[in-house]
Amino acid sequence: MKIIHLLKQNRFLFLLVTLLFLLVATPILDNFADHTTILNLFISFTLFSGVITFAARKRNVYLPLLFAAPYFLGMWTDTDSINSTLHYISISSGILFYFYIVGLILYYVVKQKMVEIELIYAALAGF
Repeated sequence: MKIIHLLKQNRFLFLLVTLLFLLVATPILDNFADHTTILNLFISFTLFSGVITFAARKRNVYLPLLFAAPYFLGMWTDTDSINSTLHYISISSGILFYFYIVGLILYYVVKQKMVEIELIYAALAGF
């Protein structure tokens, strides 16, 4: 229960940390032969943190889940060899997910009247 409270309290920090970790880990993992599973795990954490960041309102949970689910399933299944259409649907939904999350972050940043640490985390994550 403390972890969920901590995630809700520092939601933008959690998103920022997962994004930075993914950004740093991707070039490092490219040197390894079987890096896909580890990279998919990092992307899954980023998807989870993106959904959790805006979980306060139900409307802001359903749409990211709708975008993240095909991307998540396409990432963990081998859509390249099954059907190229499924692969493009998976990639497109991932792109829509990240655009939607960035849009919500920018809306949050613009809407705030006072600069707090959570606003700085949100601005950095949106950047």
